[in-house]
Amino acid sequence: MILVTGGNGHLGQWTIAALTARGYDVVNLSRRPKDHPDIQGVVWKRPVRTIACDLSDEESVHRVQEDLSKMEAVIHLAAHIPADTSKNDDADAEECLKNVFATIRLLSALRDAKKMRAFVYASSFEVYGVPKTAPVHEEHPTQPLTYYGASKLIGEKYLEIFSRDMHTHYSILRFPAIY
Repeated sequence: MILVTGGNGHLGQWTIAALTARGYDVVNLSRRPKDHPDIQGVVWKRPVRTIACDLSDEESVHRVQEDLSKMEAVIHLAAHIPADTSKNDDADAEECLKNVFATIRLLSALRDAKKMRAFVYASSFEVYGVPKTAPVHEEHPTQPLTYYGASKLIGEKYLEIFSRDMHTHYSILRFPAIY
């Protein structure tokens, strides 16, 4: 069973479509999860189970911990994304910090997921700051200039520690803007 956080978003709906088309059992975890897509042209080929959970709320995560313990893989797409990720806004500072705590809560709740084999984390190219080379390689220094970039980099570091401790494979995808 594959958990997709942020399955209601644009990338999330397409991700669930790809997974269900390949025959996977998918769970959409979101504050207000959908059991069907609402983007024109997106089709979920199999039923999708939903779990209502606000990852920024500790009690909400605690309530679904037993469900999370059954997951075999996680694709963590949920996050607060500022209207302009390249700028810092005081209101975004706190919202982006919630990204860090949401990721920590999710990872903590997954410690009992004994069948979990893989974790995919949606990060951002914002972790690089101003690129020093082109193209930008994975080994490029990370020097985020924004609250959003910093929140995604911190999430990466927590995932690395979690994966080492849990002997779980992980992938970090540093997406540019998604349209």
